[in-house]
Amino acid sequence: EAVAWALQQGSSFEDIDRALRTVAAMEKLDCFKEQFGPEVAVRMQKPLAAAKEALEQAQTRAAK
Repeated sequence: EAVAWALQQGSSFEDIDRALRTVAAMEKLDCFKEQFGPEVAVRMQKPLAAAKEALEQAQTRAAK
């Protein structure tokens, strides 16, 4: 949903990919885990993977 919303708002595939990579990098930082707890980083993994997959599917559809 978030990827579809971002695309509807005019974000480019590159912008969305950059944002997802930033979040993925951020959740791996020790300071993030210390601030929010390691369980939050673990809970973020599934939605992040789903967003990456949704972005790949949207890029594939756009290429057709």
